[in-house]
This record gives sequence, structure tokens and C-alpha cells, in this order.
Amino acid sequence: IAQNGYPAAEALKKTIMNTKLSYQQGDETVEESLATNVVDGEASYGEDGNGQRVLRFAIIVEFNSNLFSNKITSFSLNGMQGVVNVTDSRAGVPESLFSVPAKDINEGDR
Repeated sequence: IAQNGYPAAEALKKTIMNTKLSYQQGDETVEESLATNVVDGEASYGEDGNGQRVLRFAIIVEFNSNLFSNKITSFSLNGMQGVVNVTDSRAGVPESLFSVPAKDINEGDR
């Protein structure tokens, strides 16, 4: 149940999608996504016990099987730090589009 409606539900979904599972495998640290699949379930507006309008929603999360493995004795969950742009438009664009400056093209180079 979320008082902030759909933005709160989307924030929870993106937080789960961007959380990492870290664990030791031999001498190296492995970092994998916490969830392998996150899907929107049903959502509807209703009222809470105080008469406030809230969004009731469900998400279906398929967790990384290593989270439940008895072969891993020590692990950590690492969430996003600070403000991170996880909008669908940003997530679907290659990082190089935002990090490599454009070059000027001289008339003779065309």
C-alpha cells in the first residue's frame, strides 16, 4: 500500500531491480543482480483505515537463486547510493551517449 501512488510503486520496483547481491566465491567477490525478473502485478486505488487514498499494488519478483543457496555462507545486498537516474529512458540508452563528448566536424572531414 502506497500513499504516493504509482511513483512509490515504481520506486520500489526500480530499487529491487538495481540492488546487487555480493558474495565470496573462492578468492573473488561475485556481484549479481538480486532479482532476475520483476513484473508489475495488479494495482488499484482504495482507502486505508484512516480514509486516506492509497494505491494497493503487487509486484512479482523472481530472486537470484544464489540468494537462497546453502553453498554461500556470507553475502551482502548492495543498494543504490545517493541519487541515481533509473528512468526507463535513461536505462535504455548506452552510457557512452552521456559520457563521451561530441567532436566538432571540420568542413574538410566530411
